Amino acid sequence: MAGHGQFDAGDSYLGYVYQGLYALLVLLDVHDDAASVCIESGDDVRLRTAAHVALHQLKHSLDSPSALSIKNDGFWKAIRNWSARVSEPSVQFHFVTSARVVANDRLEVLADPESDRSGLVDALLSEAQRVRDSRVDAASKNIQLPYAERAEGCEAFIKLSTTERMELARRITLHPRIGSIADIPDRVIERLRNFIRHEHRRQVAERLIEWWDRQVALALLGKRSREINKGELVSRLQDLAAEHLESTLPDDFSKRKPGKLEEERGGNWERQITLVNGGDARIGRALVAKWRAREQRSRWMLNDVSLATLLIEYDDRLEEYWGDRHGPMCNDCAGGSEDLACKEGLKLLDWSHLNAPNDVPPVRPEWREPFYVQGSYQQLADELRVGWHPEYKARLKAGVSSGGTQQNQSQSGISDGVESNAAPVVDAATKVEEAEQ
Repeated sequence: MAGHGQFDAGDSYLGYVYQGLYALLVLLDVHDDAASVCIESGDDVRLRTAAHVALHQLKHSLDSPSALSIKNDGFWKAIRNWSARVSEPSVQFHFVTSARVVANDRLEVLADPESDRSGLVDALLSEAQRVRDSRVDAASKNIQLPYAERAEGCEAFIKLSTTERMELARRITLHPRIGSIADIPDRVIERLRNFIRHEHRRQVAERLIEWWDRQVALALLGKRSREINKGELVSRLQDLAAEHLESTLPDDFSKRKPGKLEEERGGNWERQITLVNGGDARIGRALVAKWRAREQRSRWMLNDVSLATLLIEYDDRLEEYWGDRHGPMCNDCAGGSEDLACKEGLKLLDWSHLNAPNDVPPVRPEWREPFYVQGSYQQLADELRVGWHPEYKARLKAGVSSGGTQQNQSQSGISDGVESNAAPVVDAATKVEEAEQ
């Protein structure tokens, strides 16, 4: 029984996630710039356009669910909800299911919007009355009432007038065998075929889904409007398409921060800032920039290994621009005081964060985010390829901090090597925190 419960919980969770992803498909398909979707507002998904409102009731399954028939409890639950809105002529109803329809069942006509629904209405009324009679009979015998799941839907249908029943049936569309959550990426990719080059479609689809999941989470947390509109979706698609041109690169981390800041502390980059008396504020900003640049570089390389040469060459360019400033600074500080060395070192450190993103040509012509230059300089500082103090290499290798104080090298962990690039594990709570930012 425990295993069964776990499967039930998993199916429930996937069904909930599927609602949000299905809403993305719905909004991608609609040709109305004023359209918007809302998750869990009466029905599972509501689409609003200038002309109508479409309510989508979803029945998701990863497995092969039982075939759908006129006796289906889920369908009658939908009838219960929709009966209350039959008086609104602009409202359309959609029943979306992974199941197939039983052969020759009356529900088959709902898959064709132009079909005659009169026979279906008669069959629905007959089924509703059968359920009512069965419950009345059970009540008279003082036994448990049957059909608890569909009873309210049956009663709601019986209470409608003849005209209302026909009108309700006319506005229902059935979408059987719609697939499962596992099919969503391929279905999104299919919808991008007219907008995105073939070699970029899967990556754009993955990043679009990632963005969409975030918008749904923010909406459910009350951090943004529950309505997600077509204009937002089109704008994001345009951004993603532009990022996959050869003139720029995708931006995945400019608005993110490391999950656990303390896990990112330590290393030569931090000792370099301490060496010029940079203080906690400069350490904090460097920490975030270094994490963003490292994670972005890893994501770029994961998606396109051919970028390796470009990024290695860009490190060389950053080092060259730094060298043009560090060399003259060393000459200016020669024979001077430690205070002068630290003061000039701070200027160079601040240049790497505040001015270098504008002074150094970007990694690609249309790349505009400063964090990659800022963070890459911190990574290069960690590797001792660049530094801020005129004597940074000698000081760090000797274990000497600012002012000539000797450090305990066994505790500091100073080395000529590169800090591990393993990203910290970000748990579910951290992801929610990111969504709220």
